[in-house]
Amino acid sequence: MNTIFKKEKTAIKPFQKSQALITYGPFRISRHPNYLGMLTILIGELFILGSLTYLIAPAVFFILMETLSIPQEEKMIAETFGKEYLDYKKKTRKWF
Repeated sequence: MNTIFKKEKTAIKPFQKSQALITYGPFRISRHPNYLGMLTILIGELFILGSLTYLIAPAVFFILMETLSIPQEEKMIAETFGKEYLDYKKKTRKWF
């Protein structure tokens, strides 16, 4: 996915101003495929390690992303790209 950001010459780090609204590749399925990938890894660890104790990490990650990161990122992107982002947001799910 890093190659998509390089191709579009835009920031990959959260909270850095984007130069391009990426709506193709994994972004056509999820508005936040990076976070979805991290959540999937954490859930995978739960199954591999076989302990419900490991359910804490994906739950905390999900809650933090939903309450802190995603709302701020989406606000910033909406301010930057306006209607283009709002249209994309209507047709693309947040997570999956």
